[in-house]
Amino acid sequence: MLKEPAWVDRYIGLPFRPLGRGWDGVDCYGLYWLIRLEEYGEQLPPILDGYEPADARLCEDVVRASLSQWRRLDGPEVGHAVVLRSRGVEAHVGVVIAPNMMIHTNDDSGRVHKDRLGGLAWPERRIVGYYAWEGSLC
Repeated sequence: MLKEPAWVDRYIGLPFRPLGRGWDGVDCYGLYWLIRLEEYGEQLPPILDGYEPADARLCEDVVRASLSQWRRLDGPEVGHAVVLRSRGVEAHVGVVIAPNMMIHTNDDSGRVHKDRLGGLAWPERRIVGYYAWEGSLC
C-alpha cells in the first residue's frame, strides 16, 4: 500500500466555503485548485465567473463546464482529481491521495476530510473517472 503524501495533513480540517479558493475555506473544486497551486505550482483557473454561493447546482455546473478541459487518466493518480456522481450527476470533485483514498469537502461535512474510494460512501458506481487539468488558462 502506498503512503499518503506528506502534504495531506495540511488540508485536513480546512473549512468548507462555497466558491472558496484559499486557506480560509474551499469548495470541492477549490480544494483541488489549492492543492495544484500549493503542492505542484500549477495555476488552474478558479472557475468562479457567473456563480453565486447560494447556487444549489454550483458544483455540478463547475464540473460540467470544465470537464472538457480535463484529460481522463487510466486510473487514480496522487494529486489529481476524481470526479464523482452526487445525486446521480457528475457534481463532486475529490483529490486522490492513495489508490483507494481521497480528500474532499462539501457542505454536508463542513470540512476537508479523508474518504475511501470504492467504499460505502463512494462506491465504484459513483466514480465517474480520474482526471488531470489540461485546459487553457485564457
